[in-house]
Amino acid sequence: MLTLCAIPVMANAEVSYENLEECCDLLLVKNLEIQQNLNIDYLYFRAIEDTLKYGETNFSLVPPPSHNIEQDFSYNPGIRATISIPTYDHWLLSGSYTHFRVYPSKVIINDSTGNIFANLVVPTYFSPVNQQVSRLCGEWELKMQIFDVLFKKGLMIGKSLLIEPFFGVQGCTVKQTVDVNYIFFNPRTSLKPPQKVKGVSRVSGVGPELGAEFRLVFPCQMSLFARGGISCLLGSFKMHTDYGNLLGCSLSSTQISLKDHKLRLFSSMQLQIAFSKYWRSSLNFELELTTGWETQVWWRQMRMNWFSTLAFPPDGSDLTLHGPFIRLSLGF
Repeated sequence: MLTLCAIPVMANAEVSYENLEECCDLLLVKNLEIQQNLNIDYLYFRAIEDTLKYGETNFSLVPPPSHNIEQDFSYNPGIRATISIPTYDHWLLSGSYTHFRVYPSKVIINDSTGNIFANLVVPTYFSPVNQQVSRLCGEWELKMQIFDVLFKKGLMIGKSLLIEPFFGVQGCTVKQTVDVNYIFFNPRTSLKPPQKVKGVSRVSGVGPELGAEFRLVFPCQMSLFARGGISCLLGSFKMHTDYGNLLGCSLSSTQISLKDHKLRLFSSMQLQIAFSKYWRSSLNFELELTTGWETQVWWRQMRMNWFSTLAFPPDGSDLTLHGPFIRLSLGF
């Protein structure tokens, strides 16, 4: 929700407060006396991790062409809370917190002929193809927290377009957990590759963020809203992958663990487009309802070290979130 106290629209410094408020009504912008804004967003996002492939059918070296067995990505709810307060010289200080979680969702594939090839374990003893399995069960979970502290100031272009550039700091924590079980089909030797693979990737980062918000106002107290932002963060990546059930048993002595901890730069992008309508109250507060679509891209998030990739994740290991959102804003 926007306040006119953050909009330097006066072309003539001698215009009175009454005339400015009259102009405010004409342009359908908010009440001058509204100071603080509180936004609550309900998010319904689909999260997609690009490199999350548990196996494939008809291995690529064997015709016909192979088909990847991937996680079944679904929509999950989330929430975002934002508060904005005015500061010096009509600048707005905005702080927001986002919580989003993808609950564990299983992918189970069975094939009694062994036409499934495991992706997350090393090919068996220099075999040209991955190990055949008769059953695959994979599960993925995601937990995200995002923090934003921004400064922004509005600029009116003409009589109906409001632009608010912003800059500030973004921080995040991202945790991804992968749990996969394989049942092997007619192993080629008496020594079996890992049957359980469990990986955890934790990322914590902070860095600068900048972008802009755009609002095109219409009659009937309605507007078209768009927002675009990008950030570059320095992150701590902590990875831990366990390979269990070696030799066909579950003893801890038959497990292999890979751990890694690195500092890396990564970036993110956010795009929003929405329609909004607001209502004024005689009690000096305003209510605004916004509905729209949002896309977030977090580049190079998956950092788990699989045997099948030897040490490094493949390029394009990006985390994408997209879906509708509903925002309820209160100005007071």
